[in-house]
This record gives sequence, C-alpha cells and structure tokens, in this order.
Amino acid sequence: MVISRLVFSRLDVVGDHVHFLDFPWLRSARGGAARVGMADDQDEVLDKLKELERENALLEMENHMLQHHADRVMDAVGEEGAEDGKKSAQKKQRMGKGKRDRVPQELTLQQKHEIASQEGDIVKEQVDECKSISEKLVDDLRALLEEADIKISEVSKDQYEFKRDVNPSAAGKPLAEKLLHFLEDKLRTKDSVVDKLTLKNAALKQQILKLENQLQHKEDRKSVV
Repeated sequence: MVISRLVFSRLDVVGDHVHFLDFPWLRSARGGAARVGMADDQDEVLDKLKELERENALLEMENHMLQHHADRVMDAVGEEGAEDGKKSAQKKQRMGKGKRDRVPQELTLQQKHEIASQEGDIVKEQVDECKSISEKLVDDLRALLEEADIKISEVSKDQYEFKRDVNPSAAGKPLAEKLLHFLEDKLRTKDSVVDKLTLKNAALKQQILKLENQLQHKEDRKSVV
C-alpha cells in the first residue's frame, strides 16, 4: 500500500493523459540506456571508419597504378602527339560554341583489368631485367674476387721466395747478384706462363673454328633437304 501511494503520488493526471513525473530511479535507468546507445553508436562509427580507411587505401593504390599507366602512355605518345591532341581539343571547343562534351569520370571493370594486366606485365619485365643485371653483376664480382685471391696467393708466394732467395744476412753471393738472379728467374717463369697461355689460346681458337665449320655444315645440309 505504501508503494502504491508513492507511485500515484508521482503521477500527474491531466484530462485523459497521464504524465509521469521525475523519479530518481527513472533518471538512472534512462541514463544507463543512453550510455548503452552511445556505446553502440561509437562501435558502429568505428566500424564504418575502418571500412572507409580500407576503401581509401585501395583507391590510393588504384590511383597510383592509373597514374603510372597514364604517364607511360603519355611518354610513348610524345610531345608531338600531345600537341596534336591539344589542338584537336581546342578545335572541338570552338566548334561546340561553349558546349562541353560529357567525359566519363570512371573506368569500367574491364578497362581497369586490362590496365592492371598491362602494368603487371611491365613490372614483371622490369623485375626480370633487374634480375638478369644483378646476376651478371654477381658473376663479375665473383670473377673479380677469384682473380684477387689468385693475385694475393701469387704475391704471398713471391714474398716468401724473395725472403728465401734474397737474404742480406746470408753468406754467399752479393746482394745485388742475388736480386738480379731472383728477377731473372721470375721473368723466365712469367715468359713460360705466357707461352703456355698462348699455345692454349691457339688451341681453343682452332677448336672454335672446327665447331663453327661443323655447325655451318649441318645448316647447309638442312637447307639442301
């Protein structure tokens, strides 16, 4: 009974309408519901924001690809083609008497697919070219390293032999004679190596010539058949 009197004491009857007056517990309930609604709205806004960020990233990538394609096409056309197109556009503008043709602002999915395929092929060619150049550079560097190792080994050997043969503290021949004898031996060794390489080079040339003649003979036989 006390509760009923308390409730009805908070009602205001005006005509046929019943108005609830302000209850402390009702204000608290309304506040909690408002906070729950605001939290749901914030989550929804965050989800939409993330979706927009993803779409913007995709559009940025697409614009970058289309810009690269447009720059490549304009470079291929050249300044002369661009100048002709400018003159043609000016002529159409004069003939149109102020009327502007409606230019499509978006590409179709088929057009985007063709452009993406072309750009993908170009990127693949560039990657293959860079790979070929890199492999050639690696081979050149490997050859240089091998040559440097050979030279280091030869210098170390010459240093050892020089200390062994030209020893100022050792008894025997004078130092100048030892040095002269050492240099003459080295020159004879170099001449011997040069002669061997010359003979090997001549043999390789003969072998190459022989293989070329065989290849030419096979091609001649194929052409006769």
